[in-house]
Amino acid sequence: MNALKESYNNTITTRVIILGRILFVIILIIVPFFLYLDFYILKLEKSILYLRLAPILTGLFFTLCTFIIKKRTGLFFIILYGLFLGSIISMMLGLTYITMPTILFHDSIIAAVIVILFTAIISVKGMAFLIPVYGIPFAGFFTFIFLQNYTGVNNMVALTNPLFLAAGFVILAEITEKSRFKNFVSMKTIEKQKDELLHQNRIIENKNTIFEQELSLARLVQKSLLPQSTPSFKTLNTAIIFNPMRDVGGDLYDFVNFNNNERLGIFISDISGHGISAAMMSSMVKTLLVTAGPKRLEPSALLSYLNSNLTGILADNFLTAFYGIYDPGHSTFTFSRGGHEYPLLITPDGAIVQLRSRGRMIGFAQNAEFENCTINVSKGDKILFFTDGLTEALNDSGAMFEHIMISNIIPSIASEPVETFISMLYNAVNDFKKHTPFEDDICIIGIEIIG
Repeated sequence: MNALKESYNNTITTRVIILGRILFVIILIIVPFFLYLDFYILKLEKSILYLRLAPILTGLFFTLCTFIIKKRTGLFFIILYGLFLGSIISMMLGLTYITMPTILFHDSIIAAVIVILFTAIISVKGMAFLIPVYGIPFAGFFTFIFLQNYTGVNNMVALTNPLFLAAGFVILAEITEKSRFKNFVSMKTIEKQKDELLHQNRIIENKNTIFEQELSLARLVQKSLLPQSTPSFKTLNTAIIFNPMRDVGGDLYDFVNFNNNERLGIFISDISGHGISAAMMSSMVKTLLVTAGPKRLEPSALLSYLNSNLTGILADNFLTAFYGIYDPGHSTFTFSRGGHEYPLLITPDGAIVQLRSRGRMIGFAQNAEFENCTINVSKGDKILFFTDGLTEALNDSGAMFEHIMISNIIPSIASEPVETFISMLYNAVNDFKKHTPFEDDICIIGIEIIG
């Protein structure tokens, strides 16, 4: 509150200086005009010159002080401003005394009332300021009249009107001052809240900038984790669509080429969650794939290796994975699954077979077992691998894509080349969702036996 009062006093000081300078300019303009009226039109006493000069001299002193004194002490300028206004009140009261014997007396009373009103409007600090501004001139005026033994009762009654009006303005000024201070406090409170909001916005913007930088780094990391090209096999065509929901995600795929295209390993996994944390978990999985060595020769051995190294590390996340090895020499596909979506074997005539094997999600139990299974594959067969972002995609009615994919879409495009097949499948899920945003990453891999 002390800081607010100090700020308010500084504002009042600035207001006093501005108003005082403006008022001095006005006085310089109108006083010579009134002197002309006094001497040449109204033929008043020459002593009125001293009354007219009083506000000019006090105004000049006030204005010079505002320009000369660099350290603006609020109380000093408020006192000078009060003397300036008081000199104007004194001038008007002196004018009423001079015009008492004339027909101009009542006009002088009206002019004094106008000046009293104007003074109240441009006053500051309420009652504490106006009481001396009004009180000293009025006290001096009535003291002078009593000393002169003035007995004009009607005129004395008329002179009480400005006095009571001044008393009313003192009360009104006090109310106005309190209201002005409350408004000032409210304004400063709003400004402080605004500044705090701007500060918070800057913090958020900085965090967003850092997040975007981290996200860019995560994109580079994830891009480096994924194969830069599809495997080149004489007897196999491959197609891939990878679409993370938030630029980076938890889906991962990889290919393992054995003995110069003798066999091909296909790996796909899905870390729960999205964004940077899921991408970082995927980088751990990728590292384990690279360091697995001979364990990559057998699908179940690789999944067991991942499980033993990730148990207790994934925390609240979980990992599903599928790993299969295509052997063109024996026309077989051997695979193992750790809680992942069942891949689909699709024959040229549109038949669909789920590649099932026993195995729970990776990272839950140290001694988890994963089953190896082997199937025969023929020319024209396709195998579709995917994460649950495909099958669990929802439309605006809340229906999942899995049912329509297996029952309608895949049979209708089964004869298409694998590149076209994957593209049409992805277009189908987008058409199915329409304007509904994806809730998960999507990774789709298709292989087709061509020889």
